[in-house]
Amino acid sequence: MSTASISYSSLREASNEAKYVIKTHETVSMPTGSNQPFATLRIVVWVIIAVIILGSFVFGDNLLSELSWTARMILIALAIGIGFWGPKSEPTASPLEIRFYNDYLVVFREKRYYSRKVSRKEYNKFFYSDISKIEYDYRIKRLDFIGKIDAMWFNYNKDGSVLQNPSYHRIVDGGICYFYINGNDADTILKCLEKYTAKQPIIQHKMEVSQ
Repeated sequence: MSTASISYSSLREASNEAKYVIKTHETVSMPTGSNQPFATLRIVVWVIIAVIILGSFVFGDNLLSELSWTARMILIALAIGIGFWGPKSEPTASPLEIRFYNDYLVVFREKRYYSRKVSRKEYNKFFYSDISKIEYDYRIKRLDFIGKIDAMWFNYNKDGSVLQNPSYHRIVDGGICYFYINGNDADTILKCLEKYTAKQPIIQHKMEVSQ
């Protein structure tokens, strides 16, 4: 059984040598509005709280108690609320490929959004013999690969270019790679996984969804 790491250059060159490639989309939650108003409010609230706490230590008095009841309630509500408030988001289709080779597969993401500051190009490689479980939940539309994973990720710069050296590269025993896929694509993908990996995917909640 081969467990050698694979280089970025060889992955790029090998993309055309795959026995079969599934091109699909995963569902990613992406914000629909600007984050600036919420970020500004968060900073203002925490600065006020920090000043009250620091002032209470310096003057030996509880400055919060000096505020009116209404002001205290507003400040407490804001302090709690900023942890939950934020820009609205909506599910968005993000391109994803599953590339099948002779003895391994690669889950490839050209550009996966994670936050306003982080998007990555990803290569997640599993040797078929190192996959301990493939599982799909029809209720939440999530596909899991569990096993020994060779994960190589490249962050995007602000200008849209990709780092030449990986921002993350590790081989992890008992690792997981998962994504949410359209239910209409699930049956086709599961059949291909069984064919090329010789692994029987574990299916969850299919009967509940089909009823």
